[in-house]
Amino acid sequence: MTIVALSLWFPFPPDNGSRARAFYLSRELARRGHQIRLITGIQPDTNFNEGTPAELAEICRSVTAIPHQWVDTKNVGLFSAFSSVPRAVKQSVNPALTAALTLSLRLPMDVLLVFERGADSYLPETDDFPPALLDQVEFSGDFDKTHRLTGMKSVRYWRQQLQRYQAVTAVSEAETAAARQALGMPESGAPTVHTAPNGADVAAFEKRPATGTIPGWLVFTGSQTYAPNREAVLHFAREIYPRLITRYSLSANPHLLVTGRLNGDESTFSCVSYSGFLPDMRPVWSSAEIAIVPLLRGGGTRIKILEAWASGVPVVSTSVGAAGLDAIHGEHLLIADTPDDFARAIALLLNEPARAAALAENARRFVEMRYDWSVIGGKMDDLLQGIAAGGS
Repeated sequence: MTIVALSLWFPFPPDNGSRARAFYLSRELARRGHQIRLITGIQPDTNFNEGTPAELAEICRSVTAIPHQWVDTKNVGLFSAFSSVPRAVKQSVNPALTAALTLSLRLPMDVLLVFERGADSYLPETDDFPPALLDQVEFSGDFDKTHRLTGMKSVRYWRQQLQRYQAVTAVSEAETAAARQALGMPESGAPTVHTAPNGADVAAFEKRPATGTIPGWLVFTGSQTYAPNREAVLHFAREIYPRLITRYSLSANPHLLVTGRLNGDESTFSCVSYSGFLPDMRPVWSSAEIAIVPLLRGGGTRIKILEAWASGVPVVSTSVGAAGLDAIHGEHLLIADTPDDFARAIALLLNEPARAAALAENARRFVEMRYDWSVIGGKMDDLLQGIAAGGS
Protein backbone atom coordinates (compact mmCIF):
# COMPACT_ATOMS: atom_id res chain seq x y z
CA MET A 1 0.00 0.00 0.00
CA THR A 2 1.28 3.49 -0.87
CA ILE A 3 0.66 6.06 1.87
CA VAL A 4 1.04 9.80 1.38
CA ALA A 5 1.84 11.23 4.81
CA LEU A 6 1.64 14.92 5.73
CA SER A 7 3.44 16.21 8.83
CA LEU A 8 3.93 19.87 9.72
CA TRP A 9 6.81 18.83 11.99
CA PHE A 10 9.97 17.42 10.44
CA PRO A 11 9.93 13.95 12.06
CA PHE A 12 13.62 13.55 12.86
CA PRO A 13 15.09 13.65 15.39
CA PRO A 14 11.95 12.57 17.27
CA ASP A 15 12.60 15.04 20.08
CA ASN A 16 9.08 16.26 20.79
CA GLY A 17 5.66 14.63 20.83
CA SER A 18 4.63 15.65 17.31
CA ARG A 19 7.91 14.60 15.73
CA ALA A 20 8.03 11.32 17.66
CA ARG A 21 4.51 10.32 16.67
CA ALA A 22 5.07 11.05 12.98
CA PHE A 23 8.43 9.25 12.95
CA TYR A 24 7.51 6.12 14.88
CA LEU A 25 4.14 5.56 13.20
CA SER A 26 5.77 6.00 9.79
CA ARG A 27 8.48 3.54 10.82
CA GLU A 28 5.95 0.95 11.96
CA LEU A 29 3.94 1.28 8.76
CA ALA A 30 7.12 0.91 6.67
CA ARG A 31 8.08 -2.21 8.65
CA ARG A 32 4.75 -3.69 7.60
CA GLY A 33 5.70 -3.32 3.94
CA HIS A 34 3.98 -0.04 3.05
CA GLN A 35 5.55 2.68 0.91
CA ILE A 36 5.61 6.11 2.60
CA ARG A 37 5.73 9.34 0.58
CA LEU A 38 6.33 12.01 3.20
CA ILE A 39 5.50 15.70 2.75
CA THR A 40 6.82 17.60 5.76
CA GLY A 41 7.49 21.05 7.09
CA ILE A 42 10.89 22.18 8.33
CA GLN A 43 11.21 24.20 11.53
CA PRO A 44 14.00 26.76 12.11
CA ASP A 45 15.71 24.36 14.54
CA THR A 46 15.87 21.60 11.90
CA ASN A 47 19.26 20.94 10.29
CA PHE A 48 18.41 19.88 6.74
CA ASN A 49 21.61 21.09 5.08
CA GLU A 50 22.89 17.56 4.58
CA GLY A 51 19.65 16.23 3.14
CA THR A 52 17.29 13.60 4.49
CA PRO A 53 18.61 11.86 7.63
CA ALA A 54 19.42 8.19 7.05
CA GLU A 55 16.93 7.15 9.71
CA LEU A 56 14.12 8.86 7.77
CA ALA A 57 15.34 7.82 4.32
CA GLU A 58 15.29 4.20 5.50
CA ILE A 59 11.55 4.26 6.16
CA CYS A 60 10.28 6.67 3.48
CA ARG A 61 10.21 6.11 -0.26
CA SER A 62 10.54 9.88 -0.69
CA VAL A 63 10.77 12.93 1.59
CA THR A 64 9.71 16.38 0.40
CA ALA A 65 10.60 19.02 2.99
CA ILE A 66 9.24 22.57 2.83
CA PRO A 67 10.37 25.38 5.18
CA HIS A 68 7.75 26.58 7.63
CA GLN A 69 6.14 29.86 6.64
CA TRP A 70 5.18 32.43 9.25
CA VAL A 71 1.97 34.44 8.83
CA ASP A 72 1.43 38.05 9.97
CA THR A 73 -0.83 37.48 12.99
CA LYS A 74 -1.79 41.16 13.35
CA ASN A 75 -3.96 41.26 10.24
CA VAL A 76 -5.24 37.76 10.88
CA GLY A 77 -6.38 38.70 14.37
CA LEU A 78 -8.14 41.84 13.14
CA PHE A 79 -10.47 39.99 10.77
CA SER A 80 -10.78 36.54 12.39
CA ALA A 81 -13.41 37.71 14.87
CA PHE A 82 -15.81 38.34 11.95
CA SER A 83 -15.03 35.12 10.11
CA SER A 84 -16.44 31.62 10.46
CA VAL A 85 -12.90 30.29 9.99
CA PRO A 86 -10.83 29.93 13.21
CA ARG A 87 -7.82 32.21 13.58
CA ALA A 88 -5.42 29.24 13.72
CA VAL A 89 -6.62 28.13 10.28
CA LYS A 90 -6.14 31.61 8.80
CA GLN A 91 -2.58 31.56 10.13
CA SER A 92 -1.89 28.26 8.36
CA VAL A 93 -0.85 29.29 4.87
CA ASN A 94 2.09 27.78 2.98
CA PRO A 95 1.55 27.63 -0.81
CA ALA A 96 4.76 25.64 -1.35
CA LEU A 97 3.68 22.94 1.10
CA THR A 98 0.21 22.75 -0.44
CA ALA A 99 1.69 22.56 -3.95
CA ALA A 100 4.03 19.72 -2.95
CA LEU A 101 1.16 17.78 -1.44
CA THR A 102 -1.05 18.39 -4.48
CA LEU A 103 1.64 16.99 -6.75
CA SER A 104 2.10 13.89 -4.58
CA LEU A 105 -1.65 13.22 -4.50
CA ARG A 106 -1.71 13.13 -8.32
CA LEU A 107 0.67 10.18 -8.32
CA PRO A 108 -0.57 6.62 -7.70
CA MET A 109 -1.43 6.19 -4.00
CA ASP A 110 -3.85 4.32 -1.75
CA VAL A 111 -4.49 6.47 1.31
CA LEU A 112 -3.61 9.85 2.82
CA LEU A 113 -2.39 10.06 6.43
CA VAL A 114 -2.47 13.57 7.95
CA PHE A 115 -0.66 14.07 11.25
CA GLU A 116 -2.51 16.52 13.56
CA ARG A 117 -5.62 18.62 12.95
CA GLY A 118 -3.66 21.77 12.13
CA ALA A 119 -2.13 20.11 9.06
CA ASP A 120 -5.57 19.86 7.43
CA SER A 121 -5.38 23.58 6.64
CA TYR A 122 -2.58 22.94 4.13
CA LEU A 123 -4.52 20.40 2.07
CA PRO A 124 -5.68 21.43 -1.41
CA GLU A 125 -9.36 22.12 -1.94
CA THR A 126 -10.53 19.47 -4.36
CA ASP A 127 -13.67 17.50 -5.16
CA ASP A 128 -11.52 14.42 -5.78
CA PHE A 129 -10.33 13.99 -2.17
CA PRO A 130 -8.52 10.67 -1.58
CA PRO A 131 -9.33 8.13 1.13
CA ALA A 132 -7.88 9.76 4.24
CA LEU A 133 -7.27 9.49 7.97
CA LEU A 134 -6.58 12.49 10.24
CA ASP A 135 -4.38 11.50 13.17
CA GLN A 136 -4.37 13.02 16.66
CA VAL A 137 -7.32 15.40 16.78
CA GLU A 138 -7.88 17.40 19.97
CA PHE A 139 -11.25 18.90 20.81
CA SER A 140 -11.27 19.02 24.60
CA GLY A 141 -9.91 22.58 24.60
CA ASP A 142 -12.77 23.70 22.35
CA PHE A 143 -15.20 22.89 25.16
CA ASP A 144 -13.32 25.01 27.71
CA LYS A 145 -15.97 27.29 29.21
CA THR A 146 -13.47 30.14 29.51
CA HIS A 147 -13.19 30.25 25.70
CA ARG A 148 -16.71 29.19 24.85
CA LEU A 149 -17.38 31.44 21.84
CA THR A 150 -14.02 30.70 20.23
CA GLY A 151 -14.44 27.01 20.97
CA MET A 152 -17.91 26.76 19.49
CA LYS A 153 -16.74 28.52 16.30
CA SER A 154 -13.90 26.01 16.06
CA VAL A 155 -16.27 23.07 16.55
CA ARG A 156 -18.66 24.32 13.85
CA TYR A 157 -15.80 24.77 11.39
CA TRP A 158 -14.16 21.40 12.01
CA ARG A 159 -17.45 19.48 12.05
CA GLN A 160 -17.92 20.52 8.42
CA GLN A 161 -14.26 20.39 7.39
CA LEU A 162 -13.51 16.90 8.67
CA GLN A 163 -16.37 15.23 6.82
CA ARG A 164 -13.90 14.62 3.99
CA TYR A 165 -12.04 12.07 6.15
CA GLN A 166 -13.17 8.49 6.58
CA ALA A 167 -11.70 8.34 10.11
CA VAL A 168 -9.86 10.37 12.72
CA THR A 169 -7.86 9.30 15.75
CA ALA A 170 -7.35 10.78 19.21
CA VAL A 171 -4.64 9.93 21.75
CA SER A 172 -6.88 9.18 24.74
CA GLU A 173 -10.40 8.02 25.57
CA ALA A 174 -11.20 11.51 26.86
CA GLU A 175 -10.10 13.12 23.59
CA THR A 176 -11.99 10.45 21.64
CA ALA A 177 -15.17 11.30 23.54
CA ALA A 178 -14.62 15.03 22.91
CA ALA A 179 -14.09 14.38 19.19
CA ARG A 180 -17.30 12.35 18.95
CA GLN A 181 -19.19 15.11 20.74
CA ALA A 182 -17.76 17.71 18.37
CA LEU A 183 -18.13 15.82 15.09
CA GLY A 184 -21.40 13.96 15.56
CA MET A 185 -22.29 10.45 14.45
CA PRO A 186 -21.03 8.76 11.25
CA GLU A 187 -24.65 8.52 10.05
CA SER A 188 -24.62 12.32 9.72
CA GLY A 189 -21.50 12.27 7.54
CA ALA A 190 -18.94 12.52 10.34
CA PRO A 191 -15.80 10.36 10.26
CA THR A 192 -15.47 7.49 12.70
CA VAL A 193 -13.30 8.28 15.73
CA HIS A 194 -10.72 5.84 17.09
CA THR A 195 -8.31 5.93 20.02
CA ALA A 196 -4.63 5.60 19.06
CA PRO A 197 -2.46 6.63 22.02
CA ASN A 198 1.06 7.96 21.98
CA GLY A 199 3.76 5.41 22.63
CA ALA A 200 7.36 4.60 23.45
CA ASP A 201 10.05 2.74 21.54
CA VAL A 202 10.36 0.21 24.35
CA ALA A 203 13.11 -1.83 22.68
CA ALA A 204 15.35 1.26 22.59
CA PHE A 205 15.26 1.64 26.38
CA GLU A 206 17.09 -0.79 28.62
CA LYS A 207 15.54 -1.51 31.96
CA ARG A 208 17.33 0.55 34.59
CA PRO A 209 19.82 -1.53 36.62
CA ALA A 210 19.11 -2.15 40.28
CA THR A 211 22.37 -0.40 41.15
CA GLY A 212 24.05 2.63 39.65
CA THR A 213 21.37 5.23 40.24
CA ILE A 214 22.35 8.58 41.76
CA PRO A 215 20.79 8.81 45.26
CA GLY A 216 18.03 11.39 45.39
CA TRP A 217 18.19 12.09 41.64
CA LEU A 218 14.81 13.23 40.29
CA VAL A 219 14.18 13.86 36.58
CA PHE A 220 11.58 15.96 34.80
CA THR A 221 11.83 15.99 31.01
CA GLY A 222 10.09 18.78 29.16
CA SER A 223 11.06 21.68 26.93
CA GLN A 224 11.27 24.98 28.82
CA THR A 225 9.98 26.76 25.73
CA TYR A 226 6.55 25.36 26.69
CA ALA A 227 4.89 27.43 29.43
CA PRO A 228 3.22 24.52 31.33
CA ASN A 229 6.65 22.84 31.67
CA ARG A 230 8.17 26.03 33.11
CA GLU A 231 5.28 26.30 35.55
CA ALA A 232 5.81 22.69 36.59
CA VAL A 233 9.44 23.41 37.52
CA LEU A 234 8.39 26.46 39.56
CA HIS A 235 5.69 24.41 41.28
CA PHE A 236 8.25 21.80 42.31
CA ALA A 237 10.87 24.28 43.52
CA ARG A 238 8.52 26.61 45.38
CA GLU A 239 5.83 24.28 46.71
CA ILE A 240 6.92 20.63 46.66
CA TYR A 241 10.64 20.73 47.46
CA PRO A 242 10.34 22.79 50.69
CA ARG A 243 7.80 20.32 52.03
CA LEU A 244 9.94 17.37 50.96
CA ILE A 245 13.08 18.44 52.83
CA THR A 246 11.41 19.84 55.96
CA ARG A 247 8.81 17.17 56.68
CA TYR A 248 10.59 13.92 55.83
CA SER A 249 13.74 12.13 56.85
CA LEU A 250 15.15 11.03 53.50
CA SER A 251 17.70 8.43 52.53
CA ALA A 252 19.32 10.96 50.15
CA ASN A 253 19.16 14.67 49.40
CA PRO A 254 16.76 15.19 46.50
CA HIS A 255 17.80 17.19 43.44
CA LEU A 256 15.85 17.76 40.23
CA LEU A 257 17.38 17.52 36.76
CA VAL A 258 15.25 19.19 34.08
CA THR A 259 15.94 18.03 30.53
CA GLY A 260 14.67 19.61 27.31
CA ARG A 261 15.20 22.72 25.24
CA LEU A 262 15.91 25.91 27.21
CA ASN A 263 13.95 29.12 26.98
CA GLY A 264 16.87 31.37 27.93
CA ASP A 265 15.37 32.81 31.10
CA GLU A 266 15.10 29.74 33.32
CA SER A 267 14.48 30.38 37.01
CA THR A 268 17.42 29.53 39.27
CA PHE A 269 16.98 27.28 42.30
CA SER A 270 19.58 25.37 44.30
CA CYS A 271 17.45 22.23 44.03
CA VAL A 272 17.16 22.35 40.22
CA SER A 273 19.66 21.82 37.39
CA TYR A 274 19.02 22.19 33.65
CA SER A 275 20.69 20.01 31.04
CA GLY A 276 19.19 21.52 27.90
CA PHE A 277 18.12 19.25 25.08
CA LEU A 278 19.66 15.76 25.21
CA PRO A 279 19.59 13.67 22.02
CA ASP A 280 19.72 10.47 24.07
CA MET A 281 17.86 10.23 27.39
CA ARG A 282 18.95 6.68 28.20
CA PRO A 283 21.98 7.63 30.34
CA VAL A 284 19.75 9.98 32.34
CA TRP A 285 17.11 7.33 32.94
CA SER A 286 19.73 4.80 34.02
CA SER A 287 20.84 7.20 36.78
CA ALA A 288 17.45 8.50 37.89
CA GLU A 289 15.75 7.34 41.06
CA ILE A 290 12.37 8.85 40.22
CA ALA A 291 10.74 10.58 37.25
CA ILE A 292 8.41 13.37 38.30
CA VAL A 293 5.72 15.15 36.28
CA PRO A 294 4.39 18.06 38.39
CA LEU A 295 2.33 19.54 35.55
CA LEU A 296 -0.62 21.74 36.45
CA ARG A 297 -2.00 22.19 32.93
CA GLY A 298 -1.47 20.99 29.36
CA GLY A 299 -2.95 18.39 27.03
CA GLY A 300 -1.98 15.26 25.15
CA THR A 301 -0.46 12.00 26.33
CA ARG A 302 2.80 12.15 28.26
CA ILE A 303 5.53 10.51 26.23
CA LYS A 304 7.89 11.48 29.08
CA ILE A 305 6.04 9.07 31.38
CA LEU A 306 6.02 6.28 28.80
CA GLU A 307 9.79 6.52 28.33
CA ALA A 308 10.40 6.52 32.08
CA TRP A 309 8.26 3.39 32.36
CA ALA A 310 10.14 1.75 29.47
CA SER A 311 13.40 2.50 31.32
CA GLY A 312 12.18 0.98 34.56
CA VAL A 313 12.03 4.31 36.43
CA PRO A 314 9.17 4.82 38.92
CA VAL A 315 6.95 7.84 38.29
CA VAL A 316 5.21 10.41 40.47
CA SER A 317 2.78 12.64 38.58
CA THR A 318 -0.16 14.94 38.94
CA SER A 319 -3.45 13.82 37.39
CA VAL A 320 -2.89 16.40 34.65
CA GLY A 321 0.58 14.99 34.00
CA ALA A 322 -0.78 11.47 33.58
CA ALA A 323 -3.86 12.49 31.58
CA GLY A 324 -4.61 10.18 28.69
CA LEU A 325 -2.89 7.15 30.21
CA ASP A 326 -4.98 4.24 31.47
CA ALA A 327 -2.68 3.86 34.45
CA ILE A 328 -3.70 2.85 37.98
CA HIS A 329 -2.48 4.83 40.99
CA GLY A 330 -0.36 2.62 43.22
CA GLU A 331 0.14 -0.01 40.53
CA HIS A 332 1.82 1.79 37.61
CA LEU A 333 2.66 5.18 39.17
CA LEU A 334 1.80 7.42 42.10
CA ILE A 335 -0.69 10.24 41.46
CA ALA A 336 -0.40 13.32 43.68
CA ASP A 337 -2.31 16.55 43.05
CA THR A 338 -1.31 18.69 46.04
CA PRO A 339 2.19 19.77 47.09
CA ASP A 340 1.77 17.82 50.33
CA ASP A 341 0.80 14.62 48.52
CA PHE A 342 3.50 15.06 45.88
CA ALA A 343 6.23 15.48 48.50
CA ARG A 344 4.88 12.46 50.42
CA ALA A 345 4.95 10.29 47.27
CA ILE A 346 8.55 11.22 46.45
CA ALA A 347 9.63 10.53 50.04
CA LEU A 348 7.89 7.15 49.97
CA LEU A 349 9.74 6.00 46.86
CA LEU A 350 13.11 7.37 48.00
CA ASN A 351 12.84 5.65 51.38
CA GLU A 352 11.31 2.35 50.21
CA PRO A 353 13.39 0.99 47.28
CA ALA A 354 11.39 -2.26 47.16
CA ARG A 355 8.16 -0.32 46.70
CA ALA A 356 9.76 1.80 43.99
CA ALA A 357 11.10 -1.29 42.19
CA ALA A 358 7.71 -3.03 42.23
CA LEU A 359 6.00 0.06 40.83
CA ALA A 360 8.60 0.34 38.05
CA GLU A 361 8.32 -3.36 37.16
CA ASN A 362 4.54 -3.15 36.85
CA ALA A 363 4.84 -0.05 34.68
CA ARG A 364 7.44 -1.64 32.40
CA ARG A 365 5.13 -4.59 31.67
CA PHE A 366 2.23 -2.19 31.16
CA VAL A 367 4.00 -0.03 28.59
CA GLU A 368 5.25 -3.11 26.69
CA MET A 369 1.73 -4.48 26.41
CA ARG A 370 -0.21 -1.28 25.80
CA TYR A 371 1.98 1.58 24.62
CA ASP A 372 4.80 0.18 22.52
CA TRP A 373 4.88 1.85 19.11
CA SER A 374 4.71 -1.57 17.45
CA VAL A 375 1.31 -2.18 19.09
CA ILE A 376 -0.02 1.26 18.15
CA GLY A 377 1.41 1.00 14.64
CA GLY A 378 -0.45 -2.28 14.13
CA LYS A 379 -3.75 -0.61 14.99
CA MET A 380 -2.95 2.28 12.66
CA ASP A 381 -2.13 -0.18 9.87
CA ASP A 382 -5.52 -1.87 10.28
CA LEU A 383 -7.30 1.49 10.17
CA LEU A 384 -5.50 2.66 7.03
CA GLN A 385 -6.03 -0.60 5.20
CA GLY A 386 -9.73 -0.48 6.03
CA ILE A 387 -9.97 3.09 4.71
CA ALA A 388 -8.09 2.22 1.52
CA ALA A 389 -10.48 -0.71 0.98
CA GLY A 390 -13.46 1.61 1.23
CA GLY A 391 -14.34 1.32 4.91
CA SER A 392 -13.51 3.22 8.11
